[in-house]
Amino acid sequence: MIAELSLGNKAINLEIGIACYQAALQVYQRNQFPQEWAATQGHLANIYKNRIRGNKAENIEKAIAAFENALQIRTKDALPMDWAITQNNLANAYINRIKGGKSENIEKAIAAYENALQIRTQETLPIHKTNNKNNIENE
Repeated sequence: MIAELSLGNKAINLEIGIACYQAALQVYQRNQFPQEWAATQGHLANIYKNRIRGNKAENIEKAIAAFENALQIRTKDALPMDWAITQNNLANAYINRIKGGKSENIEKAIAAYENALQIRTQETLPIHKTNNKNNIENE
């Protein structure tokens, strides 16, 4: 992904990544390519979560909205691993959220981490369960 390139200016690379994913969403429309649309929403959300330019609070809100969009397709029943990954990423966004009450954001983060733990179990992904558990305990 271009936003993760080690060469060049990171802020510019992130902006290019946003533009590319927004362009991809013009092709990967939800009705025609639901899984690709959801994956693109997730990638876009991760860039917004780490964006350098713009208003930090607005960027995190855009990230949360895009993660929630992805969860419309990435359901626990249909795509459990993708659902768990998206839940974990959503939780990370809530931890860094500026808008809203801090305790409410932490509660939302904990709920999303706990959702991820429904799939990311010791049996399926032992290292991920440990990471999610540590995230919850650190809040």
